[in-house]
Amino acid sequence: MKINEAKIKNIVDSKTLDVRKTGYGRWIDQKCTPDVVSAVADIVDSITNSEQPIDWFTAKEVWFSEYARENILEQFNKSDPTKKSAVAEYNKFYQQPLNLLAYAGVLEMGKKGRSNVYHVINPELLEYIGLSERNALKFLQVYITEVLINSGLYDMFETFFDDQTEESLSTIKTKFRDFCHQYTNIKKELEPNRIFPKILNPLAAERHKLGIFRGRLSKETITYASLMYNAKNFRDIFSKKPKNISRQEWLRMHPVDEKIEAKFRADSAKAKKYVRRFNDRYFNGKSELHDDMAAGKATQMHHIFPQHNFKEIAGYTENIIALTASQHYQEAHPNNQTYKIDLDIQELLLKSKAETIKYVVEHKDLDQIYSFDRFAHVLKVGFETDKPETDYNDYVSAVNEINLHYDVIERD
Repeated sequence: MKINEAKIKNIVDSKTLDVRKTGYGRWIDQKCTPDVVSAVADIVDSITNSEQPIDWFTAKEVWFSEYARENILEQFNKSDPTKKSAVAEYNKFYQQPLNLLAYAGVLEMGKKGRSNVYHVINPELLEYIGLSERNALKFLQVYITEVLINSGLYDMFETFFDDQTEESLSTIKTKFRDFCHQYTNIKKELEPNRIFPKILNPLAAERHKLGIFRGRLSKETITYASLMYNAKNFRDIFSKKPKNISRQEWLRMHPVDEKIEAKFRADSAKAKKYVRRFNDRYFNGKSELHDDMAAGKATQMHHIFPQHNFKEIAGYTENIIALTASQHYQEAHPNNQTYKIDLDIQELLLKSKAETIKYVVEHKDLDQIYSFDRFAHVLKVGFETDKPETDYNDYVSAVNEINLHYDVIERD
């Protein structure tokens, strides 16, 4: 998107971030992982851009929304929010990220009776955070850094990253606890320890440093996957796959659990939403495939590599292309058979998507929802190739890889 690190910094710095002045200890909290923050931002984006948009909303309206119940609950292993037993957990799961987004200047927070109410004041940054977990992580890293700098805490974190020992970790934990007790309403002895990893580990991951794991110095550098509420990395499923077995056969032998399946479905729905919005915003809702059936509005967001076979890339915007209904049901899926793919059309779709990505990355004034690095991963998974992604992560090499692949496969 048009959001970059400098713009995130400018947005968050427009707020009073110094915790010594605000006294607000919940500027970040236990549930504020990149995947949860991204999911909540995506829900807020959806309910405030729906056919009947909500202006001011409560956390309850977020978690009771149809979009949340369809796309969020199962992947985070959450129960039906209508159950009384779920209220306390949902208050934390949704309200903590909402409070963070308000402190950062993405939302405005007010009061209606005893309830917090929220209003979007920076829809562009909200959309950026909701688009992907990596975007959410970049936002969090900038936001956390700026709060620490403004609050006079940053130097002690830099000292820890320079001296990575159990002793230095104990020192910084103690200093952070004392800071919370002195300047905020967090007075319980152990509460700062629960919040601390959500501050330290995103910064450690950015620097490829050790962080904290179960209260102690981590044995390995903090990874992207370890920062998530759902920490299991889908790519790990294929780490031991023999080269002579296809990804699809390997998945049949090693099925993923329900939470990962639910995440695929949620990521797919989210990616389709943003591709549709992007295409309407910048290309007047026209098809990305320019042929005889391109007349009319592109209403169909089509997976080039089908979702049922290539679940890992179902949520990649680079794998989704905007088509007209005629193109979708007569070309992409011959005879309206949605499980059948015409390989000649698939080749054209990939080349058309490559053209779209090329145009977007060359025009930085557009929302940067595409990249050739991600497109290369789509090709690697879709073609089931062992070639390194760096071999085809620009326009020319990507199109060349597409040509090579379809030149050697048999067509039905």
